[in-house]
Amino acid sequence: MKTRHGFVSNSSSSSFVVFSREELTIDFINKCLNTDGHPAEYILSSLAKFIIGNKKTKSFEDIAERMFGDREYEEPGSCEAQKKKFDEITGRLPFVYMLEASSDDDDFGPMLRDAGEECETIIKCDDLFITSMWGKL
Repeated sequence: MKTRHGFVSNSSSSSFVVFSREELTIDFINKCLNTDGHPAEYILSSLAKFIIGNKKTKSFEDIAERMFGDREYEEPGSCEAQKKKFDEITGRLPFVYMLEASSDDDDFGPMLRDAGEECETIIKCDDLFITSMWGKL
């Protein structure tokens, strides 16, 4: 019998991992998204508030276990390249968080959930990287 450890993705939620150069704050996310004077400044700032309000601080080990544990169980050795990439990213962006987006959330939850089903990377810049928990790094 197979036992699943970590997040379980279903039709109403998606899990993400957030890598950041600095501790996440609304100002830092807005700076990374270059929201100042942007035509979508309100929307991007609201996204920053959603991220801050829904982030969960976890240890590197906990996040790595959640990202790779089940995949490694299903096919031992299958995650070595991903684990190496995880180590490279955390070397550059040492603050790591988990983010859950649900269709039951207000505002950005449904949008992020849908984005997580459509693509793996949500935000990628020098100082901030948000990707689907189950995607490739």
